[in-house]
Parts: sequence; structure tokens; C-alpha cells
Amino acid sequence: MVLSSSKGLGQHWESSSASDQVLLMKTLYIAGLLSIPTLVITKISVIIFMQGLGPASIHKRIGAAFSAFLILWGLGSEFAVAFQCRVPQPWNVVDHGCINM
Repeated sequence: MVLSSSKGLGQHWESSSASDQVLLMKTLYIAGLLSIPTLVITKISVIIFMQGLGPASIHKRIGAAFSAFLILWGLGSEFAVAFQCRVPQPWNVVDHGCINM
């Protein structure tokens, strides 16, 4: 995000150069891709912590079910974000037709 803000994040789009606009779109695309695994890992770590609090085996089974759901959700979300725009330049949200997310 530091690179994004130095290349025009928070400023008018037209005031940035074309190369800065491309770099800004790339950094925001990568930030979107990296945020999903961060969310999944954080949520699974909370589940593992909560499993350690309860000695019952039902807690472990519920935690495993939630963890499996989170992994599937993360994979689906990662593909949705990765391919929201056309493939040659998936970060280009201005010139390409993208899925409205």
C-alpha cells in the first residue's frame, strides 16, 4: 500500500501518469490476492486456538468443518479475484470488461 500511495492512490486518476496508473492497478490487484490467504490463515488460527480451549471432541470436529469450509471459500475467492478481469492483463480494471464484484 505504501507503493500504491506513492504512485497515486488517493489522488485524482487523471492526475497520474499512464505508467503510474498501471503500477497502481497492479499493486491493488496483488493486495487483493494476498488479502484472501491472510484472512483464511487468521481465521483458521483462531479456530485452532478455540479448539485448544475445549476438551470435547465435538469442538475439534466443528473446528475441522469450519476450517475445511474456510479453505474452500478461500480457494473460490482467490479464483474470483484473480480472474475478475480478462486474462492478458487481469489487473487492468479500466480498459477491460471486468466482473462487477
